[in-house]
Amino acid sequence: MRSLGGNSGVEAVAFSPDGRLLATSGDSQKKVGVWDADTGELLRVLAGSDCDKDVAFSPDGRLLACCGWENTVELWDPVTFKHLGTLTGHKGGIFGTVHGVAFSPDGRLLASCGSDKTVRLWSSPRPVAADREP
Repeated sequence: MRSLGGNSGVEAVAFSPDGRLLATSGDSQKKVGVWDADTGELLRVLAGSDCDKDVAFSPDGRLLACCGWENTVELWDPVTFKHLGTLTGHKGGIFGTVHGVAFSPDGRLLASCGSDKTVRLWSSPRPVAADREP
């Protein structure tokens, strides 16, 4: 067993579909870390992310979704670390939180659940295509 250091207050973890990357979200840092799963090296802290509750990779590994206290879901490219967009729609005022995110098996939908007692389904901005190379 080994420990990935440098991240405190970890709330959630997710492996990329190929097992090469590990994403973490942390309550105390409100940041997402992307790690090399083989070496344990922190590759990047996603700048500007405000995700402290959950993380999920799309089935093709091309998207990383995260969520937290800001009633939003953020989408990132886990390879280039580019911010791809923010999904808004959950309500909840000052105590609003999106607690979880999950992709459908085909990657065409992203589900999020929040303290506003709703589950929202989002069309993935980059659906999985069988003819695309990873």
